Amino acid sequence: MNLQQTIDQVATNAGIDPSTAEHAVGTILSVISQELDPKTSASVFSRLPDAARLAQAHPLQNQNSIFGTIAGTVLGNRGSVLAAGLVELQGLGLTEAQLQNIGSGLRKYAEDNGGATVVREIASAVPGLSAYLG
Repeated sequence: MNLQQTIDQVATNAGIDPSTAEHAVGTILSVISQELDPKTSASVFSRLPDAARLAQAHPLQNQNSIFGTIAGTVLGNRGSVLAAGLVELQGLGLTEAQLQNIGSGLRKYAEDNGGATVVREIASAVPGLSAYLG
């Protein structure tokens, strides 16, 4: 399944419009791209067709929010990236169930295209995200 098919499937499963699904998937991919070290990020995204493009199209807007600042102070830059992603996703008005659907769809896309190794690399680098990746 390619990334556009994944977005369409996520939209259907989560009961949201395709543009919201694309924004959510792009935001999650943006978090992943920033949380992984540069070498791992290049390796992971080289195995996920169109994922880097979508991540770049959805840069994180809230890294300097109060939540991001607190997370950054406590956890370092990695905490502020994850916090910014969560703030961005909350801003889309998604429910927990919808986020689970989006995460499950993104996990399937990553497994189908990059294999279980890619999913493990992402989950180990971004532990807070693993709860949403099904």
